[in-house]
Amino acid sequence: MNITTSFSLRRFISIAVIVVTAGCSQSPRTPTAPSQAERGSASASLVERPPSDRTDVVLDPFRTLDVVFPPRDQSLRFRQELEAIYRDVLHRSATSSFVDLEGTIVWTQEYLRYRVNGCSHAVATQRVMSIIDGGAIPPVCSTTSTPFPPRNEPFQFRQDLEAKYRDTLRRSPTSTFVDTEGDIVWTQEYFRYRTMSCTDSQASARVLEQVQGAPPSSTCGGACAITVSEPTVTFDERGDSRSVTITTGAGCSWNATSDSSWLTIISGASGSGTGTLRYNVAPFSSPGSRTGTITVGDATISVRQVNDPISASFVMRQGGAVVGSCNLGGSGASNCSLDGTGSRGAITSYRWNTTHFRTTGGNVSNSYSGATVNLGSISCTVQGNSSERFDVMLTVTDSAGRSASSTQNLSFSRAGCGT
Repeated sequence: MNITTSFSLRRFISIAVIVVTAGCSQSPRTPTAPSQAERGSASASLVERPPSDRTDVVLDPFRTLDVVFPPRDQSLRFRQELEAIYRDVLHRSATSSFVDLEGTIVWTQEYLRYRVNGCSHAVATQRVMSIIDGGAIPPVCSTTSTPFPPRNEPFQFRQDLEAKYRDTLRRSPTSTFVDTEGDIVWTQEYFRYRTMSCTDSQASARVLEQVQGAPPSSTCGGACAITVSEPTVTFDERGDSRSVTITTGAGCSWNATSDSSWLTIISGASGSGTGTLRYNVAPFSSPGSRTGTITVGDATISVRQVNDPISASFVMRQGGAVVGSCNLGGSGASNCSLDGTGSRGAITSYRWNTTHFRTTGGNVSNSYSGATVNLGSISCTVQGNSSERFDVMLTVTDSAGRSASSTQNLSFSRAGCGT
């Protein structure tokens, strides 16, 4: 099965939505019979997009408003983490399923997407099965989001999916540590958190905590939700230190960790309530860029460091064309110029130093400023037709005070100069 792993999102709109279902009504550690889910208060996000994140070949002709579900690479990663929890923490024995991990997460997500977009159990099941058979992707049933279904219905879909893989697709059994009921219970719980605007890591963490006995949550963060004042920062190759404000509820504790050796926490690695974290970014000597992350509870600080050294360059032009030798003319008024550039966009100064090597009267040095220098201003000092040379050094400086230089040996002539 070749399923794309990202949604095709066309444009976002704002719309009020109704609540989605929350919670587990029985022991999270050892779920037994499927049960009616409790009603929660979280809102689902809505966007306007095609009815499926499969390859965008069939679009909803009615431009259906669709409850957002996560990219399927994230859903699959959650399902793999669930497998590891059942195996390594709950120590469940291996069982078999005709539906592989990718199949169970892809088609369960598709079924639930139809359900929370107004389709009945029977309609949602029929539409998913028709897609598995190679049919076109039908639109969802309503422009109004509806609660997640009671878990006995997704459980029945999961059994129907098992039969589909076994009897129609003729798949061979695969090994899994998650039984069919646990598969559908915790997969639906993961999607419930995602439609509440929880991130992948937030949703995964909450579900895996529930699997091990923690109560369900009606929000992603609640009173102890954490925010940071600068979630995304870019540094140049020199590095620097930076302070950010950690905001959370009074009495809520937090810990900060870095995933990179060059990104170190100086102070504020832990705290309670609103506080300050200070970190340092080391100098970066290699050309290119690197990224690191500081994690503070549910929040992250994404740090990017770029080593893009500044450089200077220039060309000599005559009449707008780049030339290697320029005829300044006998009068000293010409259309010859030097045009300078810098590799970075924020160049604040151009400094030119020229040394004119004359055949008579000694050499002459001059300084100029500006991105362009008109060479016609060089005085006429040579008798008759003459060719001479001069060295030019351009130094550019950017807004951060970094400088770079470039030097070239150029030649020019003055036809009929000073006869």
